[in-house]
Amino acid sequence: MAEADTLMRDHGPGIRRMARWLMAERPVRIGALYRGLLIEPSQVDRHWLEHEPARKFTSWSEDKEVACWFADPQSIISDFVRFQRPNVRGYLSKGKGNRDRVLWHHDWVDIPVGGGRTLNLAVAAGMHPGIDHGQFLWNVQTQREVIVDAPKRPGTKIAVEPIEKEKCGDIEELDARLTYPPFLAAQLGV
Repeated sequence: MAEADTLMRDHGPGIRRMARWLMAERPVRIGALYRGLLIEPSQVDRHWLEHEPARKFTSWSEDKEVACWFADPQSIISDFVRFQRPNVRGYLSKGKGNRDRVLWHHDWVDIPVGGGRTLNLAVAAGMHPGIDHGQFLWNVQTQREVIVDAPKRPGTKIAVEPIEKEKCGDIEELDARLTYPPFLAAQLGV
């Protein structure tokens, strides 16, 4: 998150221009958005969570089950957060997509580069020594991620509900379906 926030701080105008260009070149329909959060209950004011000003974007999914997976403290993906902050609880937020605020959409994995050619971001990411190509591709294919620009107004709040109040799938099934297979195998000792 810190690296991505730094990229937005240092290159935000260029990222926003590219997102607008992509929306014009490869328009996408933005459906309902869901965000799974692991946070301390003390951060929630009734059913509202204030956006952290340091965060320059928010990550959502068009798949509610993905958000449920990120919000469930018992999921494999939550192990590290739960280790660092054992009192976290899971919350789910629901939102509507605003095309003007989208910075990334999972359907933009193939970027037009002219002459009818495209650049596949998963292939490009695989050239970076710090990125696991397989995991990048897996995440793009399974998480249906939509990254949205941070709210412009300080103090903006989002509505959240405890994960227990949501109808979510079985966490073992979600772990099996959404965890990057090599990581899942390592977790299970296979």
